Amino acid sequence: MDNQPNQSHDQAEQLKQLFNDLNQHEQQQINNKSDFLGNDDVQKIDILNLPPRKTIHDKKKNKFKIRLKRPFLRFLFVIICLIAIIITIVFFMER
Repeated sequence: MDNQPNQSHDQAEQLKQLFNDLNQHEQQQINNKSDFLGNDDVQKIDILNLPPRKTIHDKKKNKFKIRLKRPFLRFLFVIICLIAIIITIVFFMER
């Protein structure tokens, strides 16, 4: 039973050492990045204070576009044909 407290204490020490090594490694990476970019070039973004998505996407320029798809072109063709037929019928009825 005496080995179990020492073993758990040793595990805790190993975990603490591993955690400290990891933190030191992360700090070294951060320092390397800040040395590369310079401290002034690093921009911190507060994720919690970003504007709502709707306000960002509402600012897009709305351009007026007419998109002619095949069904619309067919409908337009039928309407033009009907107008042409009606005009010819009216023209021949007047004679």
